[in-house]
Amino acid sequence: MSAPGPRGAPRRPGVVVYLYPCRIQQGWGDIAEMAQAAWALHRAGFELRYLAPPEAIHKRPDPRIVPFDPTAPGPIRFPPVRRLFAPARRGRAVVLATWWGLSARRSDLEGGPLPGPLEDAITRIVRSHGAPNVLHVSLEEFGSDQTSLSALDEGLRQAGWSAARRQRALASPQGRRQQCAYHRAFALARAAEREGVVHLSATFSPSLPAMREFPFLLPVAPFGLGGTAILRPRVWDRGTSADLARSAVIWYASPKSSVGFAPAFLSALKGRSPKVLLQVRAPPALEEKLLALPQDDVSVEVLEELSPSRWRSALDRAHLRVVSGSQSLVEVVRGGGPFLYFNGLVGKPRGPTRAFRREKLLSLVRALDGLPRAGALSRDLLDFADGRNLRSVLRRALGSEAWREAMRRALAAVVLRLTAMDGDRTLVSIVQEFARSGEAANTFAKRVRERHRARLFRVNPEAR
Repeated sequence: MSAPGPRGAPRRPGVVVYLYPCRIQQGWGDIAEMAQAAWALHRAGFELRYLAPPEAIHKRPDPRIVPFDPTAPGPIRFPPVRRLFAPARRGRAVVLATWWGLSARRSDLEGGPLPGPLEDAITRIVRSHGAPNVLHVSLEEFGSDQTSLSALDEGLRQAGWSAARRQRALASPQGRRQQCAYHRAFALARAAEREGVVHLSATFSPSLPAMREFPFLLPVAPFGLGGTAILRPRVWDRGTSADLARSAVIWYASPKSSVGFAPAFLSALKGRSPKVLLQVRAPPALEEKLLALPQDDVSVEVLEELSPSRWRSALDRAHLRVVSGSQSLVEVVRGGGPFLYFNGLVGKPRGPTRAFRREKLLSLVRALDGLPRAGALSRDLLDFADGRNLRSVLRRALGSEAWREAMRRALAAVVLRLTAMDGDRTLVSIVQEFARSGEAANTFAKRVRERHRARLFRVNPEAR
């Protein structure tokens, strides 16, 4: 009889799961996403392992992909992970890595250089278990399921081009060549040619055109958001605008352009009664600059480094949340409370500004489509992200109970829709099936891709 797993779950025989989280640039979002995926596997009874990369990895740092040891203390809590210095020598294995195409290879299919800091450790695993017995699962960038056309269009928008100018440029012969170049570069970087890799891309709403263009990408709901959120819902802020004095606004100010945005943000919060308390969670380099800004009738408080539980408690108490990136966005969608999104701005200091990297927000906007008041909510989310109409947007977000209730109901509906593509359940079922299957990893991965795509096309015929 197999040994019991966590919380009474049976130990899953026949497969070892190796974790390889990486920090991308300086953010923690990809680490947090890997931790959520790891907890799903832990709850299902799988033993998690980490084969330490060679020490030489620290002598060749690359800012793009920085490995993170899930057994070491850090700001992100992982489930129990066994640290190894030699891989297991038998049985089947699953390697779960952040952006496998960039982290696990030092060159692409055409010989182009890549960071590949995990290549040595993963090569040892493959040699030990045997290539047919090792399935690679890549957690791709949140919101990366976009077409070449939409990615280039968003880049030109961020550069300040009008919609008409972008349309003309992308429809031109040069624009079509750029789309082909983007397609090739994206596929090369993500290892689209590798048959034994399952690429999971978290999103709030799958893009079927992107699935047609990049069939290796499999969209899933954000990890930690699906069935568990419905079974254990957290309902935030059921009070009224009269409760504003509790803790009015909490702002996760991680983008570097937060300091430039802060004066306009504070100005838009002025004139409210009672006085607004703006609690800011910011990198140390930004704290002093934020506190030096004129506060007038807005009180600014910089939060010290908080544990995950204390951060969730602060979010619970807030009347409005302003979040950034991917994982804080997932957190507010899971919690269901009124929120706005700011991921940084580009543009001239005194000219029009545009939101930086909107793909996470755009995937949520797609998910809101068709819900009651979705158009108004989406316009306010996009306006705030662009730094436009701040006073009007904040007036509704802070003081309109109709707006706030529409946001709560919309987020609940989005989470319900996402059960059909639950990321936790998808990952666990893939690992469970591979453990039972006698298929070679390449054959198994191909079958998983075909089945997952067919189900998403069937469930989401209206997705764009």
